[in-house]
Amino acid sequence: MRRERPPVKVDAWSSQREQDFPPMPRDPYEVLGVTRTATQDDIKKSYRKLAREYHPDRNPGDKVAEGKFKEIQEAYDILGDEQKKSQFDQFGFAGPQQNSPFGNGSPFGQGFDGAEIDLGDILGGMFGGRGRGRTRRSRAVPEPTVVEMAIPLELVHSGGKRSFSFNDKDLEITIPAGIQEEKKLKLAGQGNGGADLLVAIRYATHQFFKRDGNDLVLETPVSLPEAAVGTKVDIPTLDGARLTVKIPAGASSGQRLRLKGRGLLGGDLHIEIKIVAPAVADDKGRAIIEDLASLYPQNPRSGPPWGS
Repeated sequence: MRRERPPVKVDAWSSQREQDFPPMPRDPYEVLGVTRTATQDDIKKSYRKLAREYHPDRNPGDKVAEGKFKEIQEAYDILGDEQKKSQFDQFGFAGPQQNSPFGNGSPFGQGFDGAEIDLGDILGGMFGGRGRGRTRRSRAVPEPTVVEMAIPLELVHSGGKRSFSFNDKDLEITIPAGIQEEKKLKLAGQGNGGADLLVAIRYATHQFFKRDGNDLVLETPVSLPEAAVGTKVDIPTLDGARLTVKIPAGASSGQRLRLKGRGLLGGDLHIEIKIVAPAVADDKGRAIIEDLASLYPQNPRSGPPWGS
């Protein structure tokens, strides 16, 4: 007599659960190492530090660093956007609950993430009945990849094209004139896994012009005789033009002259005078300087804190 094999028990619910409930992503606050009360500046500072540490260019071939970098980008995409941050603080990864007390139109919450589920399919899979339709899942849209680009102040002023490499691809992006810092420019489909690539703009430090908001400061060397009697100096500007500026007689180091509207994005350009004195080593030169001091006596340390 042939022995019947015992039926194989299939945990249909477990199988369905493993298929439809992917692992939860990490809390973005935990990923960026900030508290829920952190300001946007705190979030941005932590993001930049971690992004530099785990950037693929600094960790070539390191899959762990690559995974962390992607996780950092995804966390900042949520917390760096006030609207997304507010929604996450209220609803977590489930998003706003609409049209259903369970959220996302499903009693199973975020686990089904955009899927259209036919209840007959679920019951049919569990109890052997025939389903009334097919389960359809919408394809998840990959999160954008965010990278930083430092651009020179001249490019901020004039605009133009900028070439760079990402994931071994040579790309080019158009920078509009007057672009604001932290503005993100999109290159569709050029990010990780075919996602969009968002290029966050940062202003690079300039070799000569120091930034003070949108104002620029240019340290301008002036000789001792020029400072004493006054002179004219050709001043370079951000747009490549040169302007002639009159240095008044008796100018002092640290004194500033303002060129209105010649800074960054409509800001002003400040000419900061720096007097460069000669090193007098011979007796004749020393005598001339001493005669000059006698002719025009002054005590630059007569006021506080040097004296009363």
